[in-house]
Amino acid sequence: MSSRTGIPLSPVQRAMLAGQRRRPDSAAHNMALLAHIDGPVVAARLADAFDELVARTRVLSDVLVEGPDGAVWTQRRGEAPTSRIATATRDEALSWCATRARVALRPEECLYDSAIFTHPDGSASWYLNLHHLATDATSSALVFEATAEIYEGGEVRPRADYHQWISDQAVGTSTRHERAALYWQANPTPPPLNNLYGSGAETGATSPAHRVVVADASDLRLPEGLTSLSEQLGWTTVMTTVAAVLMARLSGETKVSVGIPVHHRRGKVAKSVIGPVLEVVPITVEPDLTLPMRSIHDGVAAIVFDALAHSAPGRTPPADVDALVNVISHAAFPAFGSRKVSVEWIHNGSIDARNLLQLQLTPYGSPEGQFIADIARSVAPPDPRSVASHVLTLTRALLDDDRTAAAQLNLCTEAEMAAQRRWGTGTALRSDDLLLGRLRDALAERHTVAVDDTQAALTGQEL
Repeated sequence: MSSRTGIPLSPVQRAMLAGQRRRPDSAAHNMALLAHIDGPVVAARLADAFDELVARTRVLSDVLVEGPDGAVWTQRRGEAPTSRIATATRDEALSWCATRARVALRPEECLYDSAIFTHPDGSASWYLNLHHLATDATSSALVFEATAEIYEGGEVRPRADYHQWISDQAVGTSTRHERAALYWQANPTPPPLNNLYGSGAETGATSPAHRVVVADASDLRLPEGLTSLSEQLGWTTVMTTVAAVLMARLSGETKVSVGIPVHHRRGKVAKSVIGPVLEVVPITVEPDLTLPMRSIHDGVAAIVFDALAHSAPGRTPPADVDALVNVISHAAFPAFGSRKVSVEWIHNGSIDARNLLQLQLTPYGSPEGQFIADIARSVAPPDPRSVASHVLTLTRALLDDDRTAAAQLNLCTEAEMAAQRRWGTGTALRSDDLLLGRLRDALAERHTVAVDDTQAALTGQEL
């Protein structure tokens, strides 16, 4: 009889494990980040800080255990491995990490892989690869931030429940937060925000499997126009373009990493290869915001289809791949203590696609926004659908406007502009500030912002 002292796998973890068992050598579940820290770092001290966090955090120190009856659970491993430490140039470190990230983590041995590089110019890089059984994009950011806090001498006490710790870390209070709460006491009804999809007319946008519901008859031309624009390119390219520009507007960085799907899971081949999850491959998109959306779209299309054509050996995936877009800011974490940080995403991720058109926006470790973002955060429950009008502005510009630079597009609706004037903060607020607050709000509640063309709504709970 086996001794089960660990924790059973969640449904999502079981799905991931089933996918990995079909291809044990696949690195699809690696979540690898390479953080370039622009300042001196004591490598041994950083390694010790991460070791301390691992020791305090149940999930990071767990491994998978399988009983003789086939049941699988997680339990704490004996001695956790520490970080590798080496000296290399930044290019050498990136090359090593890109190769390393293609090696599948073995969850029965360890759920993470860590390496620290010191560079000749005095800066450093930290490679952190976390298995998706233990992490997601949001919690990876929090692991980074908590390690930095321990490195600087701070105290971080994660709870035994890792996901509860994530929730605790992601939501905080401040004077501005309290001020926002006072605003809502006096104004209990949030200002109206436009939705991309509503309870209006229906139209077949791309195929019977893709039903798009639009707000009114005047919007019927939007999905029809986008379908015509991307007849050969598919919605994957449209959503990749919109997501990349939106994240560039949010983060101020013009380089984003995007995960695009390799297979359409409805096919027999895809099901036999990937099981219950849809594998995605990373590409790098650098939208030039001085160009109009149409020009950016053309450049993204070339990148997307080059990646799809070479993602499966001996096979060219169909052009109507469902869009699953993970968008990660290149400046994923703003700082390591007082040192500036930029992050490369080298992620061969996977996630349950459910044959839906989805858009996930994940702003890592974004600095606190303006007062308007605090007001957005104080709304309970948060409403990720407020991002819809901003997505709609970009998609309409892609269809209609071949002159205005993407950086010059005004994402604010009239209602939002009026709300900003009513709130009267005394400062000029960008539309991005409001949107950033809403996205961070959704992440704090472990929501995913998604465009869902089957349920015909923007939902925040796909994961």
